[in-house]
Amino acid sequence: MHHTTFPNPGFYFSWDFLEVGTNGDYPDNDQAYAAGLVEAYLTKDFIVMHWNNTVSGYCQRLGKEMCDRLTSHVDANERWVMSMVEQNGASDPYWHQVGLVYQQVYGIVDYVEVTPNYEDDPGVKWLSLWGDLEDLEIALEDHEKRPKHVKASLGSRVLGSGHCSALVKVLPGAEDLYTSHVTWTSFQTMLRIQKRYILNYGQTEGADKVAIPGRIATFSSYPGIIASHDDFAVLSSGLVSQETTIGNNNNDLWQYVQPEGQVMEWVRVLVANNLATSGEEWTDVFGRHNSGTYNNHYDMTPRARIFRRDQDGVTDVGSMMKLMRYNDYKNDPLSACDCEPPYSAENAISARCDLNPANGTYPFSALSHRLHGATDMKLTTTKLWSLLEAADNLLHWGHPDVFQFGPIQWNFQWQ
Repeated sequence: MHHTTFPNPGFYFSWDFLEVGTNGDYPDNDQAYAAGLVEAYLTKDFIVMHWNNTVSGYCQRLGKEMCDRLTSHVDANERWVMSMVEQNGASDPYWHQVGLVYQQVYGIVDYVEVTPNYEDDPGVKWLSLWGDLEDLEIALEDHEKRPKHVKASLGSRVLGSGHCSALVKVLPGAEDLYTSHVTWTSFQTMLRIQKRYILNYGQTEGADKVAIPGRIATFSSYPGIIASHDDFAVLSSGLVSQETTIGNNNNDLWQYVQPEGQVMEWVRVLVANNLATSGEEWTDVFGRHNSGTYNNHYDMTPRARIFRRDQDGVTDVGSMMKLMRYNDYKNDPLSACDCEPPYSAENAISARCDLNPANGTYPFSALSHRLHGATDMKLTTTKLWSLLEAADNLLHWGHPDVFQFGPIQWNFQWQ
């Protein structure tokens, strides 16, 4: 390792800040494994808390039969992926980066042991599968048992629900470019880490290796997870990578989800972030060996009508932040629905479904009362990009009792 920092202010904010940098003089596989190992060493307590909040009890809720199917699929997929890394990693940048992603995760998994709270509790590795599992639950269900719409046990798939808000805004006169993202997810995931990785990998291994374009990545993330999963990442390649989820509701497509020939979404996004230097190239890399799981629309956005109405009011960072945190669901006509009361806090830029009355009536479950909503707001500008910076019965280990603090701009120490 070259350097690490972990100041740990999370007790107050539920956000921590982690910086990990590797030494390019060492083989890439060693760098990757060491990066995972040192992250696990510094954040082990947070990883265990996040695992307790999200993964523990997953198989109990889902049932042994489905959990066994998921385990078999995930294990078979990993075996196929690692066989491809072994065959092609020495010469193919794609497979070399795939292998490094897994090595970094292995560093975390090998260090952090969790005590199962229930029989068949999955391990720490399943933290990384979070988004993919939402769809694998549906894809691996018996066809005749598969409902038209399914709520995933680990994620937050609900009929009619949206995932995240995102906006890219060019200021008048092209003075600046703002990129902002709001995560919508379950409130049990609010133990967060803003991370910066400086990974001095080559595109392939060797004495004359060429550095990856995205060797520096600053991104919002979670304990024990090396991807963003929001997703929001500011990259040294000059790209900002962000997405909003567009789940698949076409049951005919699930037959194409297979354990071989495909790479999970969380791996593909990291490989694209490492290798790409343009949006077109990013899309091409990300699309290779598409798993058909955790389907997302990158760098575009829903909530279109509110954005279309209000985006002209964005003139500076403050007004951009105000728009991205906007929710006036009781008064905004665009928050109205065929509900009782006649509005939903889901219909906003920053959803707050917990504010919907539990005894209300709603045409579909996404508009109803649930412990789900906007859990953050990230923002970067062209000026900040040059610094690679970004502006009850639910388990919540490690979270503050009250979330009441202003925006944070963290100054990482290393470049």
